[in-house]
Amino acid sequence: MTIQLDHRLVTCGDRRASAKLPAKLFGAAWAETGVGPFSPVIANNGLTHDFEVTDATFPVQQYCLRVSAEVLDAIHDRIKAAKIIYCGNPHV
Repeated sequence: MTIQLDHRLVTCGDRRASAKLPAKLFGAAWAETGVGPFSPVIANNGLTHDFEVTDATFPVQQYCLRVSAEVLDAIHDRIKAAKIIYCGNPHV
C-alpha cells in the first residue's frame, strides 16, 4: 500500500511571516499565496506545509494523504469496521 503525505495545514497568526521563516531556515521555496487562503512552503516535489491564519482556541490540524482509490476504499472499510466516528466536513 502506497501512502504519500501531500500537504499539512499549519495554523498561525500571520501566514506570510510564519511561512517565510522556516522557508528561509530550510532553504525551501515558499509563496505568499497558494491554493486557497494559504502561504505554502514547498518541502519537496509532493509535499507542502500550508500556513493558514486562525484565531481558534483549538486550531485545526490537517494532514492530507495521497492514495489510490482502492487504498482509500480499504482504509474507509477499516475505519467503519473499527466503529470510528468520522465526517466528510471538518467544520461540522
